[in-house]
Order: sequence, then structure tokens, then C-alpha cells
Amino acid sequence: MSTYEPGTVAVATVRGVPNLRVMRTTGTAGGDDIWLTVEHVGGWRTHIATDVTDIRPLVMLDLDDPDAYGCSAVVHDPAKIVSALRETNSVAAHAIARQIEAQTKPPRIPEPGLWGVVEAGSNAHPTRRKWVRYGMGWRDLTGNPQQWSDLIDPTLVRPGVEDES
Repeated sequence: MSTYEPGTVAVATVRGVPNLRVMRTTGTAGGDDIWLTVEHVGGWRTHIATDVTDIRPLVMLDLDDPDAYGCSAVVHDPAKIVSALRETNSVAAHAIARQIEAQTKPPRIPEPGLWGVVEAGSNAHPTRRKWVRYGMGWRDLTGNPQQWSDLIDPTLVRPGVEDES
């Protein structure tokens, strides 16, 4: 039986493939713990404990719960946390700052005006492409319609004009 609790997220070697993210599940297979991977490894996403080696558990931070760290409510913005960590002379604090930056996304851009252009994926078309805002929604350059809420991680290409109606 493993020393890792179900729900443990780690970086590990799986079936000889190093540096994969894994998660320990609640199940067992013949007494062996089960680990999951996002990627298929050896044709599988589920792996028994003997297939998973060099396990390095990851530390999870809930940046939206400042009371858990004894911080004021002001310091739960990831950018402010990163800035404070970078003001130290600690190599560990700088490493944590780099990890926070790598794992947090900036807020979604506001919806551009009429004829605005963004580059984004969508639920129906995950490949990033350009989308143009027209009267009632968005269309890609081939005419596929989408709603703003269905565009994934849009980046602004052109702001468009304000609707006068």
C-alpha cells in the first residue's frame, strides 16, 4: 500500500517516461494503488503503483483563500503575490514566483466592439483562429458562428467600434 493519499498530484516517471503529471486515485488493482496520467503512456492512462516511480508530490496553493495563510484579503492577487516574492533575496521564493506565474492566467479580455477581431479557439473549433464580431455574435473567417462565451482564451487583434444602438 502506498504512502500517498488519494488525490495526491505529483510529477513522476511512468513506465519509463519521466516528468509526467500523475494523480493518485481511490481505486486499487489487486492491492496496487492506481495512478492516472493525462497522456496515454504505453496505451494507458491508468497505471498501477509499480509502473509509477520517482514520485515528487506537488504543493497546491489556494490563492483565493488568503485566510489560510494568515494574509490580509488584499494579498490574494497572484500578480501581487509574485511581486512580493520577487522582492526577497530567497532563491526558493523566486522559484515559487516563477511557478505561480507559469500556472496563472491573466483575466479574460472584455468583449471588443462591433467588427472587433480576436484570435481564439472555441468549443467547436479548438484550433486558434481569427474571429470577427458582427451584429449578434462572432464568426471565424469561414463563417462559423460562435457566442463570446464559447471563445477560448481570446487575445485582442483589433478593438472594433462601439455599437451606437
